[in-house]
Amino acid sequence: VPSNSIAWGYAWNLEILADYIAAYYQIPVIFHDDFDKMANFRVINLQQTIDRLAWPQKISLLSAAGVTVILTDADFAAAGVQTIADAPNRSNLTFHLYRNDRALAPVNLVTSWENAASEQDAMQAMLKPDYDPRTHVVIQTPRRASFWEKFGGGASVSAPPSFVKQGGSCGESFIETRLKTSSSLRVTVKSDCAAYLVLPQPFYPEWKARVDGAAAPIMQANAAF
Repeated sequence: VPSNSIAWGYAWNLEILADYIAAYYQIPVIFHDDFDKMANFRVINLQQTIDRLAWPQKISLLSAAGVTVILTDADFAAAGVQTIADAPNRSNLTFHLYRNDRALAPVNLVTSWENAASEQDAMQAMLKPDYDPRTHVVIQTPRRASFWEKFGGGASVSAPPSFVKQGGSCGESFIETRLKTSSSLRVTVKSDCAAYLVLPQPFYPEWKARVDGAAAPIMQANAAF
């Protein structure tokens, strides 16, 4: 028979959707404990940075990851974050539920971008007060090709301009998701301006992209996506 401490431990994990429990409710899990040291190292580096920051600073990085709702025992205020409700529970802590209005949507067209040489440089750019992932993306181009880029047969990647910001009005962009599975995404997009299609999905060189049937490069965006 399990001890009371084990029983209460599992009850606590259910209360806070710990580990991968959220996935049972179809809540995407990006940040988690790396038990076997096989997780995406870019995401783990981003998570460790987020853990060290104060809550108002966390929001920029969480927004780039597409985090729309936050549940925490921390009582904080930050631009673009709205309190939804308090959630009493059987512990001595009160959970606070927040809505993050700055979160990146699952599919985005972004017309303002800059280049970063490393994940650290990208995160520094993302921590600037005026950074908003909905309108600006930090693009990272590797200095040397990885194994998968050399031998995986993907499209070649050229460095973007160091900083580009669209001026004037671009008109309304159009995005329609046609198909979405666990391993593929098909969208129709239209824009009057040069733009990047930005997805808050963890970056892997093995992803393949095609635009109008032709192979297209995939770049690392916002440090880990």
